[in-house]
Amino acid sequence: MNDLKIVLHYTKQLKILYVEDDKSIRESMASILFRYFKSIDIAENGKDGLKKYQDFYHSNGNYHDIVITDINMPKMNGVEMSKEIIKQYNDQIIIVISAHNESNYLLDLINSGISYFLTKPIDLDLLKNIFLRVAKNVINAKLAIEYKKTLERQIKEEVEKNLEQNRLHQAKQLADAKFTSIGQLAAGITHEINTPLTYIKANFEMMRYDINDLPESQLKTRMLEDSKSITDGINRLSNIVESMREMSQNTKEAKEKTNLYATFITALTMAHNRSKQISQIYLQDELFEIGKDKNKFYFEACVQKQRIEQVWIIIINNALDELVKIEPFEKRKIEVLLSSEKDMQVIRIKDNAGGIDKKIMPKIFEPFESTKESSGMGVGLNIAYRIIEEHKGEIKAYNENDSAVFEVKFMKTSF
Repeated sequence: MNDLKIVLHYTKQLKILYVEDDKSIRESMASILFRYFKSIDIAENGKDGLKKYQDFYHSNGNYHDIVITDINMPKMNGVEMSKEIIKQYNDQIIIVISAHNESNYLLDLINSGISYFLTKPIDLDLLKNIFLRVAKNVINAKLAIEYKKTLERQIKEEVEKNLEQNRLHQAKQLADAKFTSIGQLAAGITHEINTPLTYIKANFEMMRYDINDLPESQLKTRMLEDSKSITDGINRLSNIVESMREMSQNTKEAKEKTNLYATFITALTMAHNRSKQISQIYLQDELFEIGKDKNKFYFEACVQKQRIEQVWIIIINNALDELVKIEPFEKRKIEVLLSSEKDMQVIRIKDNAGGIDKKIMPKIFEPFESTKESSGMGVGLNIAYRIIEEHKGEIKAYNENDSAVFEVKFMKTSF
């Protein structure tokens, strides 16, 4: 039997409609229902129930969370009323309670989309279990909708802010490039959010309980496991949204002391939705995964961090464009290595896609020079070159065995 405290936590948030023609049963059942639910509308028959269901929607802008009904009633029976309700709201949860001798209605009810069918006399423990299960589903569905709307709104706001920043403060070529990058990144973020959102949708409400106060049981064990899943999901969501904000927030044109290793964490997080399907990426000889500590390594230079993150994304995407041609997946690899050499911070980005065509090499950073057969204008590396040049840094490309290498250098204290 489920802990009553847990059941009440879920059910007290819900509003229901209860339909029963027998006065004594109706009053007895209503006294039980008021223990569980926040708000109960009571109707005497199917016609009265349908009217109260419609009136509730017109007054509140949403439907009852649960409808509980008898079958055999005057004016309109429970089956007819349920069919009319489902016509108006296909996802309505309906619990039918009736006598054994009305089981012939069962097939019709199932075909109509009824959620649960209980026979009289009612097993209160079974009813409590159903209330808990239904209440969880209703609450999780509401949470999923709320979180999805919130996240979509935040993404839209951040992208719009970034686009406006591009129009106002950047040169046209850079603005167009960032517009394209943000569009691709926003699509990737939306996809990545789905996974942690699933955790939140299924388990979020459980986090509010003081689980350790529960007696030892299978229920407690399950809730502890769910809590770990929620924590993992929220941490993943936090890392993705944080990286999205860093890439699309209002950029400061002034350069500032920045950890170059942290800029790679942000850039690789934003590119992860695409890269995970194409190639493994190693950062400082460690396989990259979302959630890495941005300060595990420290390589300081004075840069404008959003511009530098854009450079990394351009170079990584170029590598992915070539690696996708290599089979199988296990043979593909990108390595990013940061090091300090005297007064310089040195970054080497290396892929094993076969190297750069010798014909392209002398003009690889020129605009409209591209090795891609079906897409791209060849402006990405030119934009990367210009950004590095603005930072008084150095960038060069060369082949090493069968690998393409892009090497970038910054002064440790360059302004």
